[in-house]
Amino acid sequence: MFKQPIYIAALFCILMMAALRWQGAVLKTADSPRAIVDLELAKDPEQVQALLNVWSIKDVRLNIQIDFLFIVA
Repeated sequence: MFKQPIYIAALFCILMMAALRWQGAVLKTADSPRAIVDLELAKDPEQVQALLNVWSIKDVRLNIQIDFLFIVA
C-alpha cells in the first residue's frame, strides 16, 4: 500500500542529490573543497564573508533553494 510513494520519494531524493552535485560544483574551490557544506559549517562571520567573496551570490542562493526541496522529499 505504501510502496509507490516511497519509490517516488526515493527517486525524487536521488534526482535532487544529482541536481545539487551538478549545480554545487561551481562552489568547490581550493578554499572550499566541500562546497556549500563549508558555508554551513563556517565558525564565524569572517569565514562566511571569505566564502561569499569567492563565490557568486546567485550560485549560492540557487544551491540553497534547491536544497530546500529536500524538505518536500
